[in-house]
Amino acid sequence: MQVAAVNAHARKRYGEFVQALDFAFEQLGELKKMIDKMRPRTRVQGAWRNATPDELKGMYKKACADLEALRAHAMQYESELISRDWRV
Repeated sequence: MQVAAVNAHARKRYGEFVQALDFAFEQLGELKKMIDKMRPRTRVQGAWRNATPDELKGMYKKACADLEALRAHAMQYESELISRDWRV
């Protein structure tokens, strides 16, 4: 009985993790829309330095790649748990 409770808890935590990944991808999609609307500006000496749209696009691609790698690793871990029937 204790193993079933632990397995249910593990499934719940994994589900929350997957939902958090999905939410992060949704937010990055909104960010991509904003980056696409940006236009480069000339920088005034001594003013605040903001990232250019090209720099932001690079950061966006890196964040997406990192999240994809995390998702792939999570999927690999999920299949391992399913193959073991989520036993602890």
